[in-house]
Amino acid sequence: ATLGAIVTVRRIYGNFSKPNLAPWREVALANSFRPVNAFSFVSGKGTSDAIMIIEAMDCLYTTPNLDGFALVTSDSDFTPLAQRLREAGRKVIGFGSRQTPSPFVTACEHFIYTENL
Repeated sequence: ATLGAIVTVRRIYGNFSKPNLAPWREVALANSFRPVNAFSFVSGKGTSDAIMIIEAMDCLYTTPNLDGFALVTSDSDFTPLAQRLREAGRKVIGFGSRQTPSPFVTACEHFIYTENL
């Protein structure tokens, strides 16, 4: 509540056919996140990052009342997304581990380390 207003879009991305993502099913259900399944087209290469970026940009341009985005990742590949969302005047709050590379941390308006939650 101190970081923003009402959350209107809640999504979680991953290849949920993989056993290591099974625990996220309960998290998604408990928090009313819509799971977005992202199958891997080739072994060892996921598609969830690309899908998340595409959907964030879709939301940016098709839902003008969204004033902020929360990106839960420790992956610096999302740095350009955070930069672009902020250039468009949106708040970006990042959540990730202490190992999150500094470019992504500083691209977010606020960054919260998951170890502190």
